[in-house]
Amino acid sequence: MENNVFARIRQSTGLTQKEFAHVIGVSSVGCWEQGRHFPNHSSMKKLVEFCARRNIGDIDEVKSEWSTWRTKKRRKSVRRKRSESLDNPFTRIRQATGLTQKEFAQIIGVRSVANWERGRCYPNYGAMKKIVQFCEENHIDYSEAQEAWKRRNRTTSRNKCAAQQIRWEKFKARNGEQQNMAAQIRNFIRQCDGNSESQLNMRRTAQQMLEMLRQKTIS
Repeated sequence: MENNVFARIRQSTGLTQKEFAHVIGVSSVGCWEQGRHFPNHSSMKKLVEFCARRNIGDIDEVKSEWSTWRTKKRRKSVRRKRSESLDNPFTRIRQATGLTQKEFAQIIGVRSVANWERGRCYPNYGAMKKIVQFCEENHIDYSEAQEAWKRRNRTTSRNKCAAQQIRWEKFKARNGEQQNMAAQIRNFIRQCDGNSESQLNMRRTAQQMLEMLRQKTIS
């Protein structure tokens, strides 16, 4: 921590971590000084402005380390995405013919295939049919992609059925409560059989409540 450039900048000003974080406009700088995290672009800009106002010379070292960290982070992200992409059956189908993502998307008739290859989503039925046709025409094994697609559809179908069952159970419970309330209102109307003005008003109000319940049940 003592050799950390962020700690040296803060200590040169005599500020505590809490005071320094308040000046930069972040919740904490402890993770910076421990080397676990680096400032984002906005925080880095404020840090540079702070050092420029205080004439702190360590800012060049901060810029260098931050730039190196950003480069490593981008490279790591690219390697991770590339690794994920190579493990994807749709990527292997496309690469078997040497097509780019844009060219493959045009053949299949979709806007992009990037999300398929990253595993974010799967082709719909029409797109999958075209992929199978493309593979058969080019003698490419598509069994793995087809199995992954079927497995995803089965999972999606089960989730939809479960959601529909839950909605149906809620509807039955709500409908049962409404029927019980309607029965109580009808019983009240039968008991309120007088001809006085107050009882006539109560029957009229009860009838309106019944009508509202009936409309709610229909909707």
